Amino acid sequence: MNQASSTNPAILSNNFVQSGRFIQYRATGLDLLKIMGTLLVVILHAAIPYINVPLPGLAWPVHNVTSSSLVTVVFWSIQCFIMPLFFVLAGYAASAMFVKYGPQKYFWLREKRIIYPLFLGMIVILPIETYVCTLSWIADGRYPFAKIYSLKFAGEDERNFWGLSHLWFLLYLGIYVGLHALYEVKKPRSFQIKLNWITLLCCFIGMTMCLWLTPRITLGFRHDFLPFTTNLCYYGIWFTFGLAAFKTNLLAKLTPDFGGICCMTSLVIFGLMYPAIKGHLESDGQLSQMTFLATLFIPLYAAFLIVGLIAISNCWNMPNQTWLKYLTAASFSVYLLHHPLCIITQIGLHRYEFSPLLKFSIVSLISLSTSLAIYETCIRKTWIGEILYGNNQLDRKIPVASESPTLQTKHAA
Repeated sequence: MNQASSTNPAILSNNFVQSGRFIQYRATGLDLLKIMGTLLVVILHAAIPYINVPLPGLAWPVHNVTSSSLVTVVFWSIQCFIMPLFFVLAGYAASAMFVKYGPQKYFWLREKRIIYPLFLGMIVILPIETYVCTLSWIADGRYPFAKIYSLKFAGEDERNFWGLSHLWFLLYLGIYVGLHALYEVKKPRSFQIKLNWITLLCCFIGMTMCLWLTPRITLGFRHDFLPFTTNLCYYGIWFTFGLAAFKTNLLAKLTPDFGGICCMTSLVIFGLMYPAIKGHLESDGQLSQMTFLATLFIPLYAAFLIVGLIAISNCWNMPNQTWLKYLTAASFSVYLLHHPLCIITQIGLHRYEFSPLLKFSIVSLISLSTSLAIYETCIRKTWIGEILYGNNQLDRKIPVASESPTLQTKHAA
């Protein structure tokens, strides 16, 4: 093994997986991507009242009188790739954990980390959002005060109101983890996942078909307590890509230069995709030529940007950084908490007449800072943190990436 490969954590970890052991390494670049993705999700939800065209299917309590073209561009640049990024990262982590723990322990550990936060969010966060949104509509004169008791609304509001809100990600992830564990147990031993052009083309066709059948997967919002088939298929492809990325040691094959090319390509694709998205939304969400173009460009944009970011993250090797461990752990709490905080802040700013760009910035900062404050004071070292993260999850160590397996064995001894 040459010197470069001996210090490359992706190569190092994969060599140990193939030899039947698992090196205790966390890819810090992927942790940084997770932190960045969480920040972008906060920005995404902070932008919703200030975009040019409301998101179809989304029952949001605030719609600003004026909108911002810049906020709209920022919103769609995030909306079209952020959830695929999270499912890719989740698939990669799932594959690594399966190798480390085996099928049974992997399944129960992952489902515990998913089901407990989902249940906690359903009994705490969703009721808060429900009544905050209802009170906002009542204050705007949209519904009488009696709706606070009945929670019955009219037409689109009723259809789009009830569901898991932003917690849908946990439901889908729980399903994928269960299917992944079952697949690993039942698959033929000789079968190996391959990432070749045929596989990638089939994935692209599958994602395009899902988006064409249900544009609201990305070009809108679908809200319920149960998963939608096309959504499940679309995001399942991204999760499977994450599984395959670990099994094929994709991180070791991607260079930062290649990542830069992919990111630049994604910008070009976004320039072609954005007019198609605008055309689709301006046609009231009806299937059209613009819809077809958007469903072609969205998977390409997401794929190039995600692969580019992962490739660039290969050079972000920062082991044993306290702030990195802290923010990585905090990002999950920020994901859970920020949604109602965004809504409450947007409602509070609604009556003031400053620019939508300023409102968007204020909402982003308040939602993020308040989420972190709640994590630090109410979650990090409390029983709530033990439920959300499990024992010893908040203070886990990130070993030095360049440390050799032999040295790690000696240290363990």
